[in-house]
Amino acid sequence: MHISINYLAVLVAAVVAFVLGAIWNGPLFGKAAAAARGAAAGEGSAMPSPGTMAIIFVALLLAAFGLAAIASYVHLFNWTHGLKLGALAGICFMLPAVLIDHQMSRGTKTAALWIGAGSWLVSCIVMGVIVTIWR
Repeated sequence: MHISINYLAVLVAAVVAFVLGAIWNGPLFGKAAAAARGAAAGEGSAMPSPGTMAIIFVALLLAAFGLAAIASYVHLFNWTHGLKLGALAGICFMLPAVLIDHQMSRGTKTAALWIGAGSWLVSCIVMGVIVTIWR
């Protein structure tokens, strides 16, 4: 078994997902997510700390690497394969993690769950497409 990973594709996939996540959790749904978490008015638009942003980026790098490894292992090669792989990862891996996190952080509204899950689903799909077509 030989797994071939394009590390530049992994990096680009993580950067694109990071930017999409910033848009998703900023201008698109930032205020709604903050309200659902019970944040005071104005807290939703605050930038995360550099440390938090670094952790998010490393998490996205790990996710992109994992998707690239799976795509290589099962010989996925076009954008529809990447879309399906990303959707599968988003629904079967990220959604359960977000559900558990939501359940453990009592007091947040269900809207926070769906905003977070949607962000991960979009990120996984985009990363899956990038690492699959750019092998």
